Amino acid sequence: MKASDGSTEVTTLHAVYDGAGMITRWYHDRSDDSVAVGFQFGRDPSTALRTGKVGNPSYELCEHQSNYGDEYTYDALYRLTRTVYDDSSPETPTASPAAAVTDAFGYDDIGNRAVCYLRNANVTTYLHNEVNEYTKESLDGADKYHASDAAGNLARAAAAEATDSDGDWSVGGQVKCSQLRTGQMQPV
Repeated sequence: MKASDGSTEVTTLHAVYDGAGMITRWYHDRSDDSVAVGFQFGRDPSTALRTGKVGNPSYELCEHQSNYGDEYTYDALYRLTRTVYDDSSPETPTASPAAAVTDAFGYDDIGNRAVCYLRNANVTTYLHNEVNEYTKESLDGADKYHASDAAGNLARAAAAEATDSDGDWSVGGQVKCSQLRTGQMQPV
């Protein structure tokens, strides 16, 4: 393992599993048994009780960062509804985390993402058409319109409806024109 000062040190990798064969902890320790890098993972036990399957991750704890970690919350359909980042006690659900360290998601009745808050108190809302394609995204009064081709691929993302696009995509999601503007959605 490479140390922060550029030197190398010998460490041993350990992995710990639960009865279902899911990893619950992995870490590198030094010759003095101190942890160089380590993570612990918790699972949502209610998922296992309802489905008989291993639960969704409920937290990830970073042993090498003063035991800070990320906390995850799910709805009854096992969809991620909240992530709390850099939580000092991720294994214990946080009642009212600050918006600056939280992502939160809401879904409509058929499972489309309808709203999200990404590490701030500003809500992004999403509208869909009858075939569940995003058609409009709004954040703080700024709208972005989406259009899809006949195959359901994102074909356009523009700041205004029925205008030239800020970026056109071909089949497979590849950019086919260079009209992307700074600050607009970038293709993946």
